[in-house]
Amino acid sequence: MKRLLFYVTMSILATILLAGCGKKEEVSVSSDGVEQELVVAGNQDMTDLMNQKIFKSFQEKYPDTKVTYIPGNGAETAAKVKAQKNSPQIDVAILEVNSQIDGYNNKLWAPLNKEDIPSMNKIVHETNIPENSGVPVFYSPHVVSYNKELVESKGLPVLTSWNDLALPELKGKVALQDPAGSFGRTALIMLAYANGGSESQIEPGFKKLAKIASNQSTFYKNQSFINQALQDESAAYTVWALNRHYTYREEGNLPLEFVVPKEGVYISNSGIATLVEGAKHPNGAKKFIDFMLSDEVQKLLAEDHYLNPVTDVKLSSEVAKKLEFDKSNIKEFDNNVISSEFPKWLKRFNQEISPLIGKDL
Repeated sequence: MKRLLFYVTMSILATILLAGCGKKEEVSVSSDGVEQELVVAGNQDMTDLMNQKIFKSFQEKYPDTKVTYIPGNGAETAAKVKAQKNSPQIDVAILEVNSQIDGYNNKLWAPLNKEDIPSMNKIVHETNIPENSGVPVFYSPHVVSYNKELVESKGLPVLTSWNDLALPELKGKVALQDPAGSFGRTALIMLAYANGGSESQIEPGFKKLAKIASNQSTFYKNQSFINQALQDESAAYTVWALNRHYTYREEGNLPLEFVVPKEGVYISNSGIATLVEGAKHPNGAKKFIDFMLSDEVQKLLAEDHYLNPVTDVKLSSEVAKKLEFDKSNIKEFDNNVISSEFPKWLKRFNQEISPLIGKDL
């Protein structure tokens, strides 16, 4: 009787365990081997371009595949993927390099190779992506952008150094993002470089940022607020990506020009395409990443969003000229250092720099 009770108990337990594990979700696959669904996450600003042009072209190649876009910044996207780690809802994440590295450290990405992504052979833009955990699909340098007409009418200087952002005659005329955003982080690190430091020696950057804080009324959380400050001429200078410079110049009909300061420029690898580990639709994801490297899409990114292509695609002379910048002194940040130190920087900014806003030092 005891033996019978034992076998009955074990049978019930096995049934419960099998039910708990559940049946693996079936995924529909078309005759071309691509799943009938694909979920891509990326920057909010690319929503229209993705939905109206890039997805439309991709679906011409794979008509049975429905593509969904989830907009958000890199940190938000990485957080979503991390939260869904046991049951991924996103297949492809396109995000900036620091969020990509954070995701890599949390084992969120599957490796990519040239057999699955043949267009990787066309990439001419070098990036430091750990263990093939992502592929660059676009980039943009971070530059100092300024309102030329306002600068000339007020007799303000055209900046030649990152340190010029702290000049007393620029009081109230600099609109910087705080270091929580990528543009503010770049300004902090480049101020360190301009004063003998680096991302590994950030102290000189904080010292100079303190002077800028005393010169300004705020640090902006959102780049749309920076755009508004330039629009209403409450600010004349900012630091942001070259593609933002041209986008806001056209949208707001602003007389913006840009400079690359003498201490150099940081190239933001803001478009790293990754395959989510355990993605439900890996075949479609790989096809899509490969498609992002096609001449068609690389040209679209450049001519619609002023994003620098990572392949040697032929652009119109007008767009190619706009995307030119001084590459003689490119600073390659150590993104592992940034990822590990950034929380300390942000805490220090909030405790030490924010209280100095608008106060004489």
